[in-house]
Amino acid sequence: MSLRAGEGASVTCHTYPDTAPILAVDLPGGTWLSISLADRKAPVSEQAVAFARALVQSAEQFVAEAERLHGLPSAQDAAA
Repeated sequence: MSLRAGEGASVTCHTYPDTAPILAVDLPGGTWLSISLADRKAPVSEQAVAFARALVQSAEQFVAEAERLHGLPSAQDAAA
């Protein structure tokens, strides 16, 4: 699965008092992705916490790379 986020894309974490959270990615045009644990009503396992931490680490790397590339001149700027 590949999602190409642009204008209008959003990411939301839905939390609940007694069940595992859902991470939702919504894109314009009705495309969406939900990430949740295998059994949302079961106790959260150490493996689930490890997955959530790995997700955060990769998201932080994604942000850092996007910020780095955002600061670079575009091909049009470089040609001018």
